[in-house]
Amino acid sequence: MPGDREQDICMKALTLVADLCSSGIVENENCLDFIYYRIDRARPRLNDAVKDNVDLGDLMFSLCYLPTAGRLTITIIKARNLKAMDITGASDPYVKVSIMCEGRRLKKRKTSTKRNTLNPVYNEAIVFDVPPENIDQISLLIAVMDYDRVGHNEVIGVCQVGNDAESLGREHWSEMLSYPRKPIAHWHPLVEWSAQNAATGNGSCNSLKGPPSP
Repeated sequence: MPGDREQDICMKALTLVADLCSSGIVENENCLDFIYYRIDRARPRLNDAVKDNVDLGDLMFSLCYLPTAGRLTITIIKARNLKAMDITGASDPYVKVSIMCEGRRLKKRKTSTKRNTLNPVYNEAIVFDVPPENIDQISLLIAVMDYDRVGHNEVIGVCQVGNDAESLGREHWSEMLSYPRKPIAHWHPLVEWSAQNAATGNGSCNSLKGPPSP
């Protein structure tokens, strides 16, 4: 656990400082300041290490856009190595796809739920009506969720595709637009959800507005 690791680092720092103080290497009046310095130096390294080692899993899906029909299809294929959310060491994952524009969710769809697995297979297509004049204004926010029968469903991880997405998300979107009518599939690493994941689009989203989501 991160808390246990942090406590262990702090205890080692305190032990080191105590040895230095008792040996006279560090003067007694400077010991307290030195303790704070050592702990503060250790804490960022721990946080960085924990952050770098977070692995939420990967999601494979394909994108296909038909400009003449104004139809955007995302096919959720499968996920692998998802983070375990249940005490059983597994999860009950489903995938929720939202159309985002200017930081707002306009429409959403979701897949079925796969029980007790970290490597679910879906092969489920989700279709949105998106006119050609709006395709550059939107992005798709894809969230892998853990279904909970009792409490609230939890987000395992998210990814995003669109002109305003980062790296692979932008490249996948661009490839879809470059090869219309052809499904383009890629693996996407999942990241933790934050408000920054909801990239904004350019222009008005009025023509895409549908009924309000519950």
